[in-house]
Amino acid sequence: MTLFDKVTYDFYSHTLGRAVIPTEAEFNTYRLKNVLFVKGLYDDGLIVEREADGIVKAICMMIEIDYQAGGNDTVTTSESIGGYSWSGTKKSLEAKKYEYLKLFCHITGGVR
Repeated sequence: MTLFDKVTYDFYSHTLGRAVIPTEAEFNTYRLKNVLFVKGLYDDGLIVEREADGIVKAICMMIEIDYQAGGNDTVTTSESIGGYSWSGTKKSLEAKKYEYLKLFCHITGGVR
């Protein structure tokens, strides 16, 4: 069993206790893309786990982001401050994915 074999709907729903993605089939729609994205970083020595199963946790959250965005590369953000609101700023999903990687992993400065 490899590290990436632990990225399952069961881990997402039971171990992490998440329920945004309702079915295993929908989880698996975005699984391969995110596993391969992180595997490349891991194989190049660019990320190191901060905690047990940190990489698996990060990938599961990245899959959740993809699910919420419907796989779209950019998401429109909006903000409301003091009754005034605006929207239209686009933030790349990749930037959001790196935020989860930073929560669970150390990101190194270069290839080892």
